[in-house]
Amino acid sequence: MDKKNSNNENLISNLTIKEFIELSKEINKSNEKVFVYGYKELADFLNCSDSKVRKLVKSGKIDDAIYKSEGLIFFDKQKILEALKIVKNK
Repeated sequence: MDKKNSNNENLISNLTIKEFIELSKEINKSNEKVFVYGYKELADFLNCSDSKVRKLVKSGKIDDAIYKSEGLIFFDKQKILEALKIVKNK
């Protein structure tokens, strides 16, 4: 047996389609970003313009979702959605 594959390692070619799909889903879940970085990424996430994002940030409605560090700004996606849901329902 090949030494590379003797330690419980599987070759991708040995996986069934079902196993491959399950593995792909697990990888995608673990790689899902919790934060968006900068105004441009937030605008893409919310499907709106950069200027609309800047107005939203300035309004203070999403202050709990904003983090700043060393000149960078990033936003917690879940907190953004929760804040906007609350605003939308008012």
